[in-house]
Amino acid sequence: MGFREELDAMCKQFAKDSQRGDAVACTSIYTDDVVFYPNDRVEESIHGRPAMTAFFQQAMKDGLKVEEITTLCAEANQNLGYAVQTFQSTIGPGMVMLALRRQAEGWRICNEAMVAIGAFRSL
Repeated sequence: MGFREELDAMCKQFAKDSQRGDAVACTSIYTDDVVFYPNDRVEESIHGRPAMTAFFQQAMKDGLKVEEITTLCAEANQNLGYAVQTFQSTIGPGMVMLALRRQAEGWRICNEAMVAIGAFRSL
């Protein structure tokens, strides 16, 4: 399976896991040392998979469910890849920039920056 196909399969499973409210399954696509930058809060970056799991548990408790993820562009070499994606969720649309690293178990997200698209509509 190529990079794009593996990425798309990961994202489809992520959306299913999100719909079920399974934060642990959602975070299985991240590296142990992931860094996540939520919604323009760089000073509040989240470090590590356990912290990501806690973040998603709270977000899901607050009503977050990811409905769809669309990859706009993605490319990879042997061990590093990137993707730009949009998503639809129960709390609105957004966009993410992902950096991925190949692990023994396959591609995993090592950095993610999320932007809520609605934040730019007033500009």
